Parts: sequence; C-alpha cells; structure tokens
Amino acid sequence: MHMHTIIQHSLWMSLAACVCFPISSAAQNLVVNGGFDTDASSWTSTNIGSGHGFRPSKGNPGGYFELDASPSLLTDPTVNQVVTGFTPGVGYTITGDYEKLIDWGGGSPTGLSFCVAIDGAYLYEAPQSDWAWHSFGFAFVATTSSVTLSISAQRNGTGVSYGVDNIVAQPTPSVTARVVAPNIVFLWPTNVLGFSLQTSTNFAAGSWSAVTNSAVIVGSNYSVTLSATQKNRFFRLKR
Repeated sequence: MHMHTIIQHSLWMSLAACVCFPISSAAQNLVVNGGFDTDASSWTSTNIGSGHGFRPSKGNPGGYFELDASPSLLTDPTVNQVVTGFTPGVGYTITGDYEKLIDWGGGSPTGLSFCVAIDGAYLYEAPQSDWAWHSFGFAFVATTSSVTLSISAQRNGTGVSYGVDNIVAQPTPSVTARVVAPNIVFLWPTNVLGFSLQTSTNFAAGSWSAVTNSAVIVGSNYSVTLSATQKNRFFRLKR
C-alpha cells in the first residue's frame, strides 16, 4: 500500500508539471479549411508567384498550399486567415505540417526560412530541412476573440519555398490520470485533433518518447492504461 501511494504521488506530481489549459467540451479546429482538401477558400495569399498556390494533390494527404515567389527574394510568399472563436485568457495550440519544395538560393543556408505568425508576431520559425513533411506547433494565450494567422516562406532573404497542410487551431488539451489499481489510466478528450501521449524520465532533459500502449475510446475520452509500477515519469500530450 505504501509503495502504491508513492507511485500515485509521483505520477500526479509529474502530470502537474505538464498539464496545460483545460480543453472545452466543444473543442474543434478554429481554422476553416486547414486541410486545403479541395481549394484554398477562407485563406488570403500575398506574394505568391505565378503557377503556385493551391495544389489539389501531393499534400499530406490530399491538397496543400504552395508558398513560392519563384525565385524572387524580395518578398515573402504568405498565406493568412483571420481565425475567430478564441476565448481571451484561454490557451490554444497552433499546429500544422510543412514540406520544403524548392531552394532558389540566396541568404544563409541556416536562415529561418519558414515562419508562422499570430497578428504579425512570429511564434514559430525554422530553417530548411529535408524534402519530407514535418510538423510544427506552438502554444499561445488568446487576448482577443480573433487573430490573424500567417504562414510564410522564403523569409530572411532565403529562397526556400514550402508547402503547408493540416493547419489546426484548438484549445490546448490537458491529460488527466486516475488510479485503477494496479494501473494508472490516462484520459484526454477525443475532440482534440492529432495529439498522442508521450513520456519521459527527466522533464528537464526534454527527451520524450511515445507511449506504445494503444489508446482506446471510452465515452468522450481517449484512454491509455499503464502499470503503476512505472515510477518517476512525466507525461504530456504532443501533436
């Protein structure tokens, strides 16, 4: 009994360090047409070169949007949307996928060529990588009910163009846990998009791995059951 108490406290303390803002029971993607499945409706683009923009195939999957000013380095090809439905004071997560398309040259090879902004403030920036799809994500606390979400390529004098897909804005989900001896059951809402449970033995080190136990749907939650013999571990949701 004493050992179970130590495990329970250890897990709850670990969870407390990773818990974010609670998610609304009516959570959904606030971005309209974030998957670019059939067109780029609800989005506005600037500095997009001729022949670029929406593409109906080769996305991740389906359609995607091509940010390319080929090969001008004087402007940043950008797609943006005014996203509404935010609640001031609530934490939100912006996520999506991006893929390097063409490197027209110019600028530093380590320059931050891909950027995502909220109301003009860049909250995610990345240098060019390989030619595969990669995910991005960042969290912020809403101060107004609507924001302008902007995604840009060829930033900082670089000539690297990108495709973007699967853009999502949703309340930052939290994971909860309960003891069902001899196990610990982790729960998070099914109405969040694309998140999975990760674990680490050292929160400060930042080394996380996916929990391999399968998630099952129980009511309105995803549920993952782990043995309570796993002590001193941290858990988080990650897209």
